[in-house]
Amino acid sequence: METRGVGKSPTEIGEELNIPQTKVLGFLQWFQQYGSEENLSHTGRPWKTSAWFDCYVTRTAESSMHIPFAELHDITNSEVSV
Repeated sequence: METRGVGKSPTEIGEELNIPQTKVLGFLQWFQQYGSEENLSHTGRPWKTSAWFDCYVTRTAESSMHIPFAELHDITNSEVSV
């Protein structure tokens, strides 16, 4: 990790990097708490569908608002529950 910000205030770091001081402070607090700049793994179940498929289902539902969810499920050949 680069150390060019050592000894500088959050305001100076924010000005040098052209980012808000609040973002610098948030990052420094995160780093102090977790000892790493990496994101933590997310909790919860992973998505079963892709962003593309989600858009496809949304467009199909919006263009056919009169059909029931069960029929939409069949039309889109979805593997998720109604």
